[in-house]
Amino acid sequence: MSFSPYNILMRDWQRLQPIASYHGRSLRAFVIAITIPVAAAAQEAAPPCAACVVFAIAPPEFQMAGTGDVPVALVVPAEATDDVAALLSTVPQGRAVAVVLDARTVGPLADESRYRLRTLATAVRAARDTLVGVELLSSQIREASIDALAGYIDFLVLPADADSAAVSTRLPGMSLWTDAVFPEPPSALDVVTRARIPHSEHLLVHVPAGRRDLVSAIGAMRDVLPTGLTPLADVRVMCDAACDRTVFLNPQTLDAVAIVRPHAAITRVTVAPRATALATFGDVQVRAIGARLDLPATVAPFVLQIRGWRGTTNEAFATGMEVTGARELTVDEIVARHQIARARQERAVRTLISTGSTVLTFQVPGFPGPLTVTARTTVFAGFGQTEIEEDQIRVDGLDLPRAAGAVPKLPLIEPERVSAPPLTIMLTEAYAYALRGRERVNGRDAYLVSFTPRASQQTLFDGRAWIDARSFVLLRTDATQTRLRGPIASSREVDEYRATVRAGVAMSFVQRAETFQAYVGPTASTPIHRIVTFDECEVDAADYASRLDEAHRSDAVMLRDTLQGYRFLARQPDAASGEPRRLASSSRDHVATAVVGSLFDPNISVPLVFAGVSYVDFNLFRTGTQLNAFFGGTYGRLSWATRPFVRNRWRLAGDASGVAVFYNDRAFRTGVEHYDENIRQRPTQLSLAMVGTIAPAVRLRAAYELGYTRYARAETTAVDFLVPASTPEHGARFALEAEHGPWNAIAWFSAARRKEWRRWGLAPSTTQLEARTFERYGATFARSIVWSPRAVAHVEMAWMTGRRLDRFSEFALGSFDNPLRGYPSVSIRYDTGAVVRSVATWTPTARVRLDGFGDLGVVRGPDDRRSRSYPGLGAAVEAPAPFGWLLAAEWGYGPRGVNADGTIGTHVVRIVGYKMF
Repeated sequence: MSFSPYNILMRDWQRLQPIASYHGRSLRAFVIAITIPVAAAAQEAAPPCAACVVFAIAPPEFQMAGTGDVPVALVVPAEATDDVAALLSTVPQGRAVAVVLDARTVGPLADESRYRLRTLATAVRAARDTLVGVELLSSQIREASIDALAGYIDFLVLPADADSAAVSTRLPGMSLWTDAVFPEPPSALDVVTRARIPHSEHLLVHVPAGRRDLVSAIGAMRDVLPTGLTPLADVRVMCDAACDRTVFLNPQTLDAVAIVRPHAAITRVTVAPRATALATFGDVQVRAIGARLDLPATVAPFVLQIRGWRGTTNEAFATGMEVTGARELTVDEIVARHQIARARQERAVRTLISTGSTVLTFQVPGFPGPLTVTARTTVFAGFGQTEIEEDQIRVDGLDLPRAAGAVPKLPLIEPERVSAPPLTIMLTEAYAYALRGRERVNGRDAYLVSFTPRASQQTLFDGRAWIDARSFVLLRTDATQTRLRGPIASSREVDEYRATVRAGVAMSFVQRAETFQAYVGPTASTPIHRIVTFDECEVDAADYASRLDEAHRSDAVMLRDTLQGYRFLARQPDAASGEPRRLASSSRDHVATAVVGSLFDPNISVPLVFAGVSYVDFNLFRTGTQLNAFFGGTYGRLSWATRPFVRNRWRLAGDASGVAVFYNDRAFRTGVEHYDENIRQRPTQLSLAMVGTIAPAVRLRAAYELGYTRYARAETTAVDFLVPASTPEHGARFALEAEHGPWNAIAWFSAARRKEWRRWGLAPSTTQLEARTFERYGATFARSIVWSPRAVAHVEMAWMTGRRLDRFSEFALGSFDNPLRGYPSVSIRYDTGAVVRSVATWTPTARVRLDGFGDLGVVRGPDDRRSRSYPGLGAAVEAPAPFGWLLAAEWGYGPRGVNADGTIGTHVVRIVGYKMF
């Protein structure tokens, strides 16, 4: 029976007490219910103890060492390269064995020495649940670096002159052993009476060659001289010649035991006041009944066991009761035990095949719904290599044509690899760990451990780990990468693990990995949401090699995990000549897309046809520079961004766009177009920005913007309409971007000033001049939702407002930028408003994806006294077209939209085709 916080264990003290497992380090208090007073007589520095003795054995002698039931310690040099774990595996599990790592010859405990000691300790414990200690010199214990070993070892072996108080202060709870050094071959009594440092639990004795007699003699004394002897003044021992004698009480049997050191040869000892039986141990071994014992003449010291000195042999109350209080583990000990559990799993698992699915979704401008890539995923991990098979790849649920085994025409954009993963043994201390309490994870009690980088200049992880409180395997991790410098500016991964036991070894495997990333482009950031779910994990499958070879020869996309990141495995030109695949010589860094479509707008008399080509390069000229270019006939746009170069945090970005021909700026009021106020316009725009990461998931964009719009009269413009001035417009824009899980947010502010401005319109007034300077600001919140590989969704909420806005600076709902489903382009202008957009997608088959939309805009124009609401809904269908094209047909309905003839209820249709090169 057990109860918290203490466990009361009844132990029969007649049994041998082996070296305890490292899980059993605890406080012990012995309560002996007796009525015999114990005198506080003078005593030796430490009472004799045979049960404290541990014999040190070197690896070459370990198999042949016959130490009976006496605990032994395998002493291994810290520089050893032999497989200590393999040697331990040959020892019977019932044998009490400790391992001592001898670091006395390594000198100062530098990073490499600490790394070696921790690695050895972890390997030993992974092979066997046993005590592990480190033997040090007195000079080495003053080094601060030994603190890093605390979680990996159970005890320190120190010389007798070491400052044990200083060690206990620095490492509370650390067990201490004394290293016994003898100037000449010792006797058994020399060993058991050897002085020990204060609070030393064991005495480490190096067995001289051929001294089996010493081992057997001490083994015979273990029950006679246990730990915890106390002085006993009520028993007197007399010799027939001069001798020294010190009497102690055995707390386990309540016998008296004396250390007798003759000054001259003695032949007899007697005990007072009484004794029922006497026995000697050591060089002299004699037994007798009663209080007198005759000996052969001897001058050798010996141990005298005295039974029945109380007048009875009844051992009532002699059985001890051990009250054990479970000591809370420190965070270093928890991390070390997790590393041991992981090492055990790595020793037990040679190969692993994990099968599941991958869903990757992100929002692309121009697409009706979120772009979604799904695949059937199989991960082959074994023999130091990890390869991934991606089969049944779908883009927006569509099985697009692809050559068998061909490498996709998509770049592999991933964050930089971390230089040191957390919860692993590293050469240097890369992380600071802290224990944040306990939580329940999937019905299991778990330690919550946080880890933060110690060095701010490296790409590391910052996050938390949930470690099982019993088996110390991982149950969950939540980690965010720091100091990212590539296009992926933030990356957070939340992993859920499935815990199990195989062949007596506790293991855990990734069951679900959810990643939230942000790709930082020249003008905007794109959140990326990826979920990998594993349905099955096969350990040491007999057909591992054949299944991996089958994957290599299949039509699936194959990737290999390398030090430089994931790389595609390309099909060989002639698979019959050798290996069916080879590592791609280089990774693809660019993608080109052709776009063609038509817009059917109720306020446009003829369908608007558009076409263009987009080119995106993620690593221009291998410099890390990003380049986005779009050309669509009369419209062109070019944007770029450098790698971070200011403190590895800030990058320079630029954007320029322009239209080669004039087009209409249309005047709408309450949804009705006023043709006499329409004018012609030809805008151009240029901006330069600094984009910096101020936190792992927070960025700031600070931009200078220069715009120029050329205004001219249209054919329908009224004669008395004053055309506004065509003038440069200077502005500053600041945007704060942040992500948290599937949520992302943007808060922005811009202020602009026209170089010159004048009155305009049918009713020009001096108040229009106040709009020469104006401000706009707003915020956007968005969330991605993944229900399954066939169903995803996206929700977005945007709010915006401004000061001193006019027709040419206020907001407008359009078909491409700031859309509202079902409403004609630029038919709704406003200076304050909010828009909610939602889309849900479903893929019923491999050839069709269906999208459903629901929007709501609540806006207020400059002349409106109250806000107006504009609901919108729509649907879209996507399907593959011939020659590798993806076709999307989108329909929207605006219940409150106004048609050109004044009727209510507008329909907007857009048909777009995409093809990647």
